[in-house]
Amino acid sequence: MSYVLTHAGAALAAALVLYLAGLVLERALCARCALGEFRHTARWLLGFVGWVVAAFVLASTGLLARGPLLALAFGVSAAGIAMCVPAALLRFGMPKRRLRLAPLDLVCALLAGLVSVPLFLLAVGPTVSWDADVYHLTLPRLFLEAHGFRSVPVLVYGHWPLATELLYAVAMALSSYVTAKLLHLVFGLLVLWTLAAAVRRATPMRTARAAGWLAVALVLANDVVAFELRVAYVELAQAFALLAAVLFLSSACDEEARGAANVAKLALAGLACGLMAAIKVTGILWLPVVAALYLPQLLAARGRRAVSFGRFAAAFGLPVAALWVPWLVKSWWYTGNPLYPFAWTSFGGPWWSAQLGEQLGRWQRGIGMGRGVSDYLRLPLRVILDGGAGYAHFDGRLSPLWLVALPLALAGAWRSPLARRALFVAAGCFALWAASAQQMRFLVPLLPLVALAAGVGSAAWIERLPSPSLRPVLAGALAVSALLAAAATHATVIGAGLRRWALYRAQPASALYAHAAPPVFAAIDRLPTAARVLMIGTNHGFFCHREYLADSFFEASQLADWLADTDDDQAALRARLATAGVSHVLVDRRATGIAWPRALASLLADRTRVEAVYADAQHRLYALSMNGAGHRP
Repeated sequence: MSYVLTHAGAALAAALVLYLAGLVLERALCARCALGEFRHTARWLLGFVGWVVAAFVLASTGLLARGPLLALAFGVSAAGIAMCVPAALLRFGMPKRRLRLAPLDLVCALLAGLVSVPLFLLAVGPTVSWDADVYHLTLPRLFLEAHGFRSVPVLVYGHWPLATELLYAVAMALSSYVTAKLLHLVFGLLVLWTLAAAVRRATPMRTARAAGWLAVALVLANDVVAFELRVAYVELAQAFALLAAVLFLSSACDEEARGAANVAKLALAGLACGLMAAIKVTGILWLPVVAALYLPQLLAARGRRAVSFGRFAAAFGLPVAALWVPWLVKSWWYTGNPLYPFAWTSFGGPWWSAQLGEQLGRWQRGIGMGRGVSDYLRLPLRVILDGGAGYAHFDGRLSPLWLVALPLALAGAWRSPLARRALFVAAGCFALWAASAQQMRFLVPLLPLVALAAGVGSAAWIERLPSPSLRPVLAGALAVSALLAAAATHATVIGAGLRRWALYRAQPASALYAHAAPPVFAAIDRLPTAARVLMIGTNHGFFCHREYLADSFFEASQLADWLADTDDDQAALRARLATAGVSHVLVDRRATGIAWPRALASLLADRTRVEAVYADAQHRLYALSMNGAGHRP
């Protein structure tokens, strides 16, 4: 019980620190801006951006540590609270408005909680999911230990944009890596809150609440979203950035059409797009799709007072560049290639080759259900109906509710400019997704946009009914039905969450943490501090507290490429490992399909040169003695 409450409190504190930082920045930069109902969204966005920039500066200067981060969090929070005090004093003694919770809100909140609470109970566990074990949590840990950025040999992800990982580093410094996991859950809840508020603003009053809950249900009902809510990945953070960008830019378009240009909203949309690009390496590809929303206003601006192309480029483009370009500079600094490992033939870079680039491209193009014309035509239905485990089925599932939601979204796009713009961005980004790696979780940032259009579309359809008294009833029934379907879809997850609650009550926190790491890493912790481990068949490094070399991805194995020319020459292999300072080899017995040189198997079977120091059902850990006489480097 105390374990769950402690980490829940830490996550709430982290969220509050983000919001208060955004409040300070909003009061400092946008106090006189007409943000209206978007003010809270602006604060969350500015808080996110502010902390990413602060962590980047600290990491670049070798000051990314608990002390400076605590001081910054305390200072920002104190300033934010001080800004809230005058308003609170003004409201003191005034007549209080009673909080009235509509029956529909109560029912829908309970149903949403039926899904969200078990997901929280799963997220608060100390286990680490696959990609988080590879880099989402591993890189923040390594950066904190080094007090800043450092090069991690072989690991390609370490040179990509890592905005969310910097926030994870802040959470880990202030609390623990479990708090970092919960921070991703916070972003998911923030997406749902922002989505519901946006739908309610865009729909008639009598059906607004129900339409908002319907949009929430459409996002929450997906297995891939339920998975993301309980792991420390980045797609939910990117979903918030993309949704915020569309909302701010759409509002700016509306004001421009009325002849009242709002440069502040353009700048906030630029910050959201810059953040989107700073979160994920492919985020910059979505930028032209979002920016195209403003093209009609620029074309219509000729001959009248409006935001010119130059002002748009400055207000929107400069924030994008400010948040994205530093990551290119960092990549160039460590690898000599600002786009590493892409454009390798032009810029080069360590631990890469043209052959690996071909293998990576082949792997990415192989994810999904084909690249023919008929495959692309059937792709929207296949994504909804044929999702499942494994790359051949997009490695994730969407809810069948989208079969109903897509027609509603089209209806909303017909009548609402906001829904039309959201659907345009979703369609454009879906086309880019279809042309690249068709992995289901990469679609997560697009789901709130389609859900927004579907929520608005449902309200537009219901408002056409002849009976005004029947409209809210039908809208409420539709929202409740969608949430019930979401709860039914996640019945297994709900049961797992309840079982996890029983486990939290039965075991102390120390036991929970002890079972989170595979036992082999306890053996690695007993190695000399100067040890360097070569990982074969695994790239999980979060619990490895020694230097290590591991593949970024098995489908384009950098280590196999590095060792390929040793072939049958064990002496050449030993020399290669000695040059890299490898003292131990960790072998994971799971099949990866990597073609290792025969000399590696020969070396590991040579008891005059290796010694098995640990073994279990999955792992083998070997110590190397390169001179064959018991000396271990």
